[in-house]
Amino acid sequence: MLGGYHVDTCEEATEVLDKYSSFGSADHLASRLFSAKLHEQYGLNGCQQAQTAMQETQTMLEQSGYSRYGYQPSNWSHWDASRLLNDLDKYIAGYMCR
Repeated sequence: MLGGYHVDTCEEATEVLDKYSSFGSADHLASRLFSAKLHEQYGLNGCQQAQTAMQETQTMLEQSGYSRYGYQPSNWSHWDASRLLNDLDKYIAGYMCR
């Protein structure tokens, strides 16, 4: 689940992971959250900081009403999104939880 968007088919997963999205957009944040969840599911070490980043990202997407790829909320904080993207990228790269 990415905000209110249920990703439960290969086509939806491909759409989230492969399509271009501008930095700081809701689509970009959803894509990085999905990637972080996949990394966690397939054995990347986790820690509280990574869990917090994923939970805050999910909350931001939910509160903004994110419900499909291509949806850009009108009340969107690019600063908060950038901060969360930085945390998710550190986790995915293996630098956050050692």
